[in-house]
Amino acid sequence: MDRGTGNKEVKFSGFIKILLAAILIAGAYDFGRRHGESALVTDPSSPVGKQVETRSRESMGTAEHVRRNSTVSGLNDLGFMSVDGSREGALIYDPMSPAALAGFRDLPLAAILENENSVDHLYQLTGYLKNLDAENVDEVVAVFEEKTDGSWSGYRDWSLLMNAWSDFDPQGALAYLGGSGNVEGRRRQALAEQVLESWAGKDPAAALDFAQTREVSGTNRRRMINEMMENLSEKDISSAVQLTAMIDDPRTRLEATSEVARNYFDQDPVGARFWAESLGDADMKRRALEQVSLRMVREDPTQAATYALDQFAGEVPWEASREIAEQLGRQDPASGIDFAQQISNDRSRRIAIAETVGEWTRKDPVAAAKWLNQMPASEEMDWAVAAFSRRVVGDDPAAALDWAASIVNEETRNNVMRDINRRIERASRNDN
Repeated sequence: MDRGTGNKEVKFSGFIKILLAAILIAGAYDFGRRHGESALVTDPSSPVGKQVETRSRESMGTAEHVRRNSTVSGLNDLGFMSVDGSREGALIYDPMSPAALAGFRDLPLAAILENENSVDHLYQLTGYLKNLDAENVDEVVAVFEEKTDGSWSGYRDWSLLMNAWSDFDPQGALAYLGGSGNVEGRRRQALAEQVLESWAGKDPAAALDFAQTREVSGTNRRRMINEMMENLSEKDISSAVQLTAMIDDPRTRLEATSEVARNYFDQDPVGARFWAESLGDADMKRRALEQVSLRMVREDPTQAATYALDQFAGEVPWEASREIAEQLGRQDPASGIDFAQQISNDRSRRIAIAETVGEWTRKDPVAAAKWLNQMPASEEMDWAVAAFSRRVVGDDPAAALDWAASIVNEETRNNVMRDINRRIERASRNDN
């Protein structure tokens, strides 16, 4: 299979860099501790988080001596560098130095994958995969196929491999996943999403084009794109905004719009509002405005209610109606009712009234019942009566049944009565 070509200098993502650094430092410490060569101390004059190894010149000799006598098999240069400062004989270990990483190239991969010591295993594997390139990837993959299994640790190793592979040939990595029976289906999906996310961080348009035009067997295209857009919008909202409009499938595009709107608002509420309000596509605009409203309600339900009514001209989507009404019902039921009654869409309005009444009943059932009694029985109020009945059944089962029996719509009434009776029977069994 043509894996493609690319720069042989592999660059890991930020997360993997942190993981690699931690593992390499832990591994170096573990090897040194077991062989009694040194004690690691923190040098206050060195950069934060660096581990400094101090040896007396009598026991240590020179840095070159340390490298020649390293107990780590296959490492010719551990990447120790002199530290400028007053501490005599201090050395600092840089696990990301080219010299340190090159030392892992000739380690036996099969032995690394079979090593059950997790520190040694990850320490050596991450260093080894930093040397992955187009020339050795087929050989490395063959060893992985032979030595890994379907366990969590096997998946973890494949994840590290895919991360390294995606840095220089994401298309090859995705093509392999699509044609491989060696990786279990659910994990194959996760690995494909990982590769696509890494690719999108470097070339979002190319990653999206591949996801939309190439089939990766055993994966869900829509889910892959959504995961890619969610991660991209967390890191690069500008690229995510531009890419959303390039998604061909309408359903996927709307789902991506939701992801982008949520993350955009969390990063820049004013910018998110301006973007949502200026969208030309009516469906995308409605979806973005809904997500902005849902984000606003967490901080200020009253402002969210005003914003939603204004932006949707009364046609507030049901999910936004429910969330806003729920929060208003907890804080100020009268405002919740006022908001609900301004919604022109029947379903959304009834949902909003029911949510408000439900929260109101939790807080003050007497006041909620008084308000309901002032309203004429109608299908408009059926969902609110149902919400009230379900709230009071625990304290007053008979009253809950009476209220449920007053529901106008027969199907709704029968469903609520059946639910109330089940709850009463369950409570009775628990009491006995």
